[in-house]
Amino acid sequence: MEINQFYEQLLSLPEIQIEKVNVTEKRIEIHCQSSQGNSQCPQCLKYNTQVNQYYRRQIRDLDISGRQVWLELKERQFICPSCNRFYLERFSWVQPGKSYTNRQAKWIFELCAKQPFTQGAALVDLSHKTVERLYFEQARQEVDLPARYAQVSDWELMRLLIGKASIPTAVCSLT
Repeated sequence: MEINQFYEQLLSLPEIQIEKVNVTEKRIEIHCQSSQGNSQCPQCLKYNTQVNQYYRRQIRDLDISGRQVWLELKERQFICPSCNRFYLERFSWVQPGKSYTNRQAKWIFELCAKQPFTQGAALVDLSHKTVERLYFEQARQEVDLPARYAQVSDWELMRLLIGKASIPTAVCSLT
């Protein structure tokens, strides 16, 4: 089995093709690009193959054997001939504009549910403010509050997650 195929199966990230892998003592860099032939315009929803330019994007994934895994993604920017809009292709495993995969964010959330943000940040080599922001972004998705409860504060959200408050209590404390 070729090393690129091995990493494609190990990571099991759809929509990408691995070009090259660099392994160092503390880091695994995986150079990859999209395996999708076309992309859908978010404005007019038509499929398009007209690439305007390429960007290099670094995305952090879960560690493997104590080494940080960084995806060097060659991301395409398209221009839609129908609506003349520029847009970047999207992937199911990473949010637009984020520098970490969805599973990395979920792992940080699980990690910080059991310990302080500062300890979690030290383990994943990020600032504690970044880890705290990731935690609350993921918590909002996990709790899946109805729209009328969207204004719950971070403190009340934390109480909801650890089971010390109910949704009505959290909403009442805002008024």
